[in-house]
Amino acid sequence: MAPSAIYAIGYFFSLLVFALGVGCAWPEYIERRKASEVRSALYVALAIASSGELCIWWVGAVRPWVLLLAMFCTWWGAFDAFLRYPTVHEIYSPFAFKQTILLATKLAAYIMGLRTAQRSMTMLVLVMVGCLFTPLILWLLALPIGEVVSSQPTHDVVDVDILVQVWRVLVNPTDRATFRLLWRARVRRLVLQAAQAVPSLHNPLLRLDPSLERALKGAREL
Repeated sequence: MAPSAIYAIGYFFSLLVFALGVGCAWPEYIERRKASEVRSALYVALAIASSGELCIWWVGAVRPWVLLLAMFCTWWGAFDAFLRYPTVHEIYSPFAFKQTILLATKLAAYIMGLRTAQRSMTMLVLVMVGCLFTPLILWLLALPIGEVVSSQPTHDVVDVDILVQVWRVLVNPTDRATFRLLWRARVRRLVLQAAQAVPSLHNPLLRLDPSLERALKGAREL
């Protein structure tokens, strides 16, 4: 199959998945799920998008510096936003300004870093739809905008910039201990959600951590 046909199929498939997933399935999902479950789904979407960016670099479509800059923008931008979900920030806040600058930087990097001019437009559209905009649109649709109670930080959300958190963890033992406890709870929650979705994972998870037995039993009963 000719490369142009492959890119055309990829272009069509990306737009189809975007329309069906973002437009139909996602709004229904967030209506029925808790904030922690929506946050986990956002992590999965971001991991898929980042894997797509890695593949784009792997096939030689972009220069290496593009991947490095894109991953940094993803970590400081989308990942930081997902960590703070469901906290809502004002549109003129420093957080919103940072997200806008990082998204623009990432997009400019892809525009300047594409290797082959012949397929630049198709590749750029694929990157924009699949890797740049889809995770952020999912996050924006999930935000409880207008809901006063839900817009406040929850007990497992730290509404602090991720760079500030990293600095505090490095220099402050108390923050380091709090960070370990917080992420241990988050990882445990992700494991339980995976076990609830895929029951065949119960036995392997119990072998890895027997302390999960009671929680996994509750997941089976649900």
